[in-house]
Amino acid sequence: MTQKNHTRVAAGRRITPTRIFLIEDHPVMRLGIRQLCERNGITVVGEAATSAEAKAQVRRLAPDVVVIDVRLAGESGLDCIQMVAGLVPDARLIIYSMHEDAMFIRRALKSGARGYVSKQEASECLITAIRAVQAGEFFLSPHLSQKFVVSLTVEPGTIPGKDISEREREIIYYLGQGFRPHEIGQQLCLSPKTVETYMGRLKTKLGIRSNPDLVKFSIEHAGEWTLPPVVGERAVTPSPGDPKPSPRRGAAPGGPAATEGSCRRRGSRVSTGPVPEMPSGRRGGRRGTPAARTGRGPARPSTRPRQG
Repeated sequence: MTQKNHTRVAAGRRITPTRIFLIEDHPVMRLGIRQLCERNGITVVGEAATSAEAKAQVRRLAPDVVVIDVRLAGESGLDCIQMVAGLVPDARLIIYSMHEDAMFIRRALKSGARGYVSKQEASECLITAIRAVQAGEFFLSPHLSQKFVVSLTVEPGTIPGKDISEREREIIYYLGQGFRPHEIGQQLCLSPKTVETYMGRLKTKLGIRSNPDLVKFSIEHAGEWTLPPVVGERAVTPSPGDPKPSPRRGAAPGGPAATEGSCRRRGSRVSTGPVPEMPSGRRGGRRGTPAARTGRGPARPSTRPRQG
């Protein structure tokens, strides 16, 4: 066959080149991957800078392999993986990224990826990954293998070598769910200052410098924490697959049960019903009387003598 369409003939049969689709928001990176693939007889059938652009093309093009950078500008890489897996279930997905957190790799593989390649590897590693997943294998680049194996020996919600307390686990959980420090305080019956103190301890233990980086860490590990989303005075009714509810609202799991009304969570995200009416006479007078309307108590009796 001609070199133009890269079709090869081996043992009397025609071998169709692997067709891949690129989802990468950096044009220079897309160009580099395209040139790398073409040098190795792999056809790039399409490109996209966002998941929205990819959605409009991947189903029509039906590629064999989709290479995805999970760090798309302003988008969730995991959502992109799930979207592509839903549109072209027969395609093999490879993550090609600078992101090397082992917990995130686990989540990417659970979302439908068949391979994960670090951009720190030599470029030929991506070609090896494409051929491996096309052959029905899973692929993890050598640079990431050790991290991933270590993560498999760790229980979900734990961090190797880090002594994270139950309360700090709760802080990480709520940060990962998008709660701000003062909202976390409302959920856990803590002052905002106390929440900031816990966040400071977490930054020290995790080697994190800033609050935004701590929030980023919490979001990346959101799927690994199993604390309950208790909101307001009423726990959210769990759905199948939701974390099991805590034995206590506003306290570390395993602690004593909270007494009713021991923590008033203002500004909760779940309505707890209508506010009851004030009993009549609460303000010192019957409903409708001047005293009730003005909030003043009943008039004192006059001490001045009557004029006879």
